[in-house]
Amino acid sequence: MDALIYVGNGSRTESGNTQFISFVKEMMSVVDFPLQGYGFLEGTRPSIIEAISTVISQGATSVTIMPILLLTGTYVREDIPNEMMRAKKIYPNIPFYYGQPFGQDDSMIQILNERLEAKKYNNKRFKAVLLVSHGSYDVHSLKQFEEIAQRLRYNKPFDVFTCYMNMSKPSFKDELGNVLKQTYEEIYIIPYLLYSGGFTVEIENITKQYQVNNPDKNIILCEHIGFDEKLKELFQQRVYEAIPIEANNDKSLVE
Repeated sequence: MDALIYVGNGSRTESGNTQFISFVKEMMSVVDFPLQGYGFLEGTRPSIIEAISTVISQGATSVTIMPILLLTGTYVREDIPNEMMRAKKIYPNIPFYYGQPFGQDDSMIQILNERLEAKKYNNKRFKAVLLVSHGSYDVHSLKQFEEIAQRLRYNKPFDVFTCYMNMSKPSFKDELGNVLKQTYEEIYIIPYLLYSGGFTVEIENITKQYQVNNPDKNIILCEHIGFDEKLKELFQQRVYEAIPIEANNDKSLVE
């Protein structure tokens, strides 16, 4: 029997893990795998290895691992593949497959445009958009995020800036401050995040503070990416794109 394992990074908050599990349960009802489970990289259980062991004990004859992540960062390029290599050594006769994160798909640009439209955005000039990501030490993740911003910017009458909540620069606070010094009349902020809580609350608080300090500007906070309906469709596509792995080819697991 084929098995599918959903992998989350693991949140420090119960709310974040609950949001992940809720998405997983929705997908379990539409993805055609007889055995399904989920695991986390850190912070909570079950671990990836535990999730794999569970489905194999239930009779799985192949296992597909799917990261529920926005970008191709260290988790996708190193941490999850390392866990898969461990599992491959424990279960050498089980075929393993690995899928991609949501990445730069057209669906992501559509979601961003919808976030702007929901705030009554129009195409008049003197507007700016700030995309706010978690941040990463992984250059591939940062490059991918910049390319998403570039695609959003294409043929649009507004400027798009990228900034980060952690690990990377410019920080959200610094970039918002820089943009406010320019001539933009309206500034739209889109948290490029899957989960609400932690960072989304911090972004909201910073936005309110800067709005009070800059009453001549209109700072508009959009909804975060979240588990949008389009991600559910994209996830199914990613499942069917999953590639087989072997114990000696972990360096080629991701694009």
